[in-house]
Amino acid sequence: TLSSFQLGQNLVNQALWEDIMGNNPSYWKGKNRPVERVSWYDCVEFCNQLSKRMEIPPFYEINKEQQDPNNKNKYDDQKWLVKPIVGSNGFRLPTEAEWEFAARGGGVDFSYPYSGSQSLGKVGWYDENSFRKTHIGGLKLSNIWGLYEMSGHLLEWCWDWYSSYPNTQLKDPIGNISRQDRVLRGGSWHNDEQYCGVAIRTYVYPDYRSYGIGFRLSRTAM
Repeated sequence: TLSSFQLGQNLVNQALWEDIMGNNPSYWKGKNRPVERVSWYDCVEFCNQLSKRMEIPPFYEINKEQQDPNNKNKYDDQKWLVKPIVGSNGFRLPTEAEWEFAARGGGVDFSYPYSGSQSLGKVGWYDENSFRKTHIGGLKLSNIWGLYEMSGHLLEWCWDWYSSYPNTQLKDPIGNISRQDRVLRGGSWHNDEQYCGVAIRTYVYPDYRSYGIGFRLSRTAM
């Protein structure tokens, strides 16, 4: 069961990233293309900077000097301590549960293997139609909630540490508190169809960067 939340129609694009952060790490350049080669840490920092620009209280407390004791990944060189600020509705990463709920159109599109369609080519970019690169956001069909390219285009960072799903009813789940890797969802321009379904889960350590990984913004509805 999820509380009300908002989710970006599109992946965060390079124009917005560069305006807020003053740089563009992307391999495939283009202001309306999604930003990629951003780590999980880059994304939470961006969320806070965007909140400040919009004069909204930031959602995250970020301590770069203190290592997160819950981060068990030996490959993560940063290990920033990042905590949500209770009561804030600043910009943030979606939880994995929010991401899947939105990708499935709140359950209306539950029978679809991809977000908004039985056919991946209609709603997303993947290895057979992407020409091995990203594209301007929003060119494919949206799902029933008007969300674009949640299957294919770029893998999307979520807040959660990756772990097995529990077998109990939960409200606003956020995954395990201590793990090695953060969740990625959605599939990418270089993936096969089988890796772009709304049910597919993957993960990587938080300071990993790739031209197959981006993100979209979320906010708690107040």
